[in-house]
This record gives sequence, structure tokens and C-alpha cells, in this order.
Amino acid sequence: MGVAKVPRTALKPILKMINGRDDALATAMTGDTVVLPPRPQIGMLTNWLEYEPVFYNDATEALHVWNSQTGKDIAVFPNTDRFVGGYCPNPAIFIVETWSTRSVCSLETGEVLWRMTRNADEHEMGSEYGLDVSGWFTDYMEGLPERLVITQGTAPYTWAYLTDNTGRQITRRYQTLEALTWRDGRGVFMFTSYDPADYEQGGDWAQDGGTPYEYGPTLRCGLIDQDGNILAPAIYTAIQVLSPTEFALSIEDRYSIMTIH
Repeated sequence: MGVAKVPRTALKPILKMINGRDDALATAMTGDTVVLPPRPQIGMLTNWLEYEPVFYNDATEALHVWNSQTGKDIAVFPNTDRFVGGYCPNPAIFIVETWSTRSVCSLETGEVLWRMTRNADEHEMGSEYGLDVSGWFTDYMEGLPERLVITQGTAPYTWAYLTDNTGRQITRRYQTLEALTWRDGRGVFMFTSYDPADYEQGGDWAQDGGTPYEYGPTLRCGLIDQDGNILAPAIYTAIQVLSPTEFALSIEDRYSIMTIH
């Protein structure tokens, strides 16, 4: 996920989108651009605007993370490194990126919870590998999520694992991980198993549940919870979220419904 840098001349229509708090932001905003995070697909979450901050640079190029509800800064980052982007993947955290670091921060306090040095990551993994930090739940999100999905590598040679919001690793590595639902302090995540050699055999996306067929016929899906406990083994060809507690599991053309309380 990236950010959009908007010219100052476009400020007025942007401000009208932020609950009418144009005076507060106009007073704070003295630089050339306002940086707005992209709005993700919300799924069942209807109150995203309650949490979504605005990122902007002031005249000194310091980065402000601005609360559109209170009209106050959540955090300010001095211009000590070139700002690349900022985004808010869920109601618990926001992420700020510069040329050399990626910082995961508390949306409530603005505190930096943990920081990765991007150059060191690239050196450790090799220049051909990527690093992604995701806190977005694709189908349902309620409350403050306490897990992040860390993915390294490039498809099909990726590995992924769960951490808490401070960066502490919770689970073992999987080939891929996708955050599906978070509710009442519990999360459900889909993991996959496949033979990377089969990657080129596909190319289309599955119509049922969004499972990528480009990983080939060896792809199998399973489910884990927020602590890495297996909810469903990786024997399914597709998994679809029906509700925060119900999941459709399929093996070819055979379906079953799993309920998680």
C-alpha cells in the first residue's frame, strides 16, 4: 500500500472530506503537500473513518500523523530521513516508511512499537527479496487487532509468519499467510502449502474464495488462530469466509462449513 501526495491547490476539496475540520488542518498544514493514505476495501468494517489518520508534511518536511476526529497530531516525525509513505492498516497501528526504516507505531499514543532497518533487511535477504508488513484483515475486523503478518521474499519463494504489534514472532514460518478475521481478541489466518515448481502452471484467480490458482495444482490451504494453533489443516483447495465465525472449506467440488466460536 502506498500513499497519495496531493498538491496544496487541491487542499480545499480534501479538507471537506475530513469531517469539516478544514480550519484545524489548514492551520497545521504549511507545507506543499497533504499525504492521504489509500482507503482499503472495508469489508464488514463500517467505522474506518473513526480511525484513519491523515499524513502530511509541514514546511520543515517533518511528517505529521493527524487525527481527523480530534484535530490534533498523533505523532510528529522530524525530517531526519527521506519520507517514503505512511499508512494505517488497522485501528491499532500505523506504519511510517523512510528510505532506511519502516516503523510500526501505536495509533493511540503515536509511540514507535518497533522499527526495521530496510537496508539491513535487504542485505540479509538479498536484493531480489521483498519485505511486507500487513495488519489488514480482508473480511472482518472488530476491536484492536494484535497481530501482524510479516512476509519476506517474492512469489513463489516467500515465507510468512505472525508477530504481535511489538514485532515479537508468534508463529513458525509458512509459505504464505493471509489475515481473514479479527474479533474479540481472536484472529483467523489462512496459510498455504504448495510446490514452487508449479507456479507457472496457473495464471487465473479462483472464482471461489479468491484462492490463487497461479500456484498450481499442489496448492492447499488451511487455517490457524492468532497463536498459531491449527484450526484447519492445509488439505483444502479453497477457503471462503462466510461470517466472522463461519468458513466454507472445499476440496475440489466438495464443501463443508466450519464454525469457530
